[in-house]
Amino acid sequence: MPMYCQIKDIQRMIKWTKFQYNNVLDPSDVEEFIHEAEAEVNSRLSKKYITPVAEGDIRIVKYVVVRLTAFSIAKVLVAQAGGDLPETVIRWEEQAEKRLQDILAGELELPETEKNPSWQADGSLLSIKDSEPFWKKGVDQW
Repeated sequence: MPMYCQIKDIQRMIKWTKFQYNNVLDPSDVEEFIHEAEAEVNSRLSKKYITPVAEGDIRIVKYVVVRLTAFSIAKVLVAQAGGDLPETVIRWEEQAEKRLQDILAGELELPETEKNPSWQADGSLLSIKDSEPFWKKGVDQW
């Protein structure tokens, strides 16, 4: 079962976009797209946060997962029909990417989710054995 959104969230997003064809996706297919988007989001967020995110922050991550999933499904539908992606669909991916970048840059926090203890303010990660990032040491180290 998906963590951050439901099939109905994706259906709600896609139904407002006019495609030039009718194609019905099986719910199990939609669920697979959701799992792929969740895995991508968790992978990217895991640099800064312990994933999956806390219950109170799901609404923030849901925005990203719904748009990434709807974008992926729309790409498949358009590819099957041989058309062009509507501008609205292209914006879904852009909006999701911007939200992810805002989270990783610290402009948008996930206040209830525990931060990854290896996360550094400059975006680097520490190894458990490192007391400081090795690339911050002088060239004479080598």
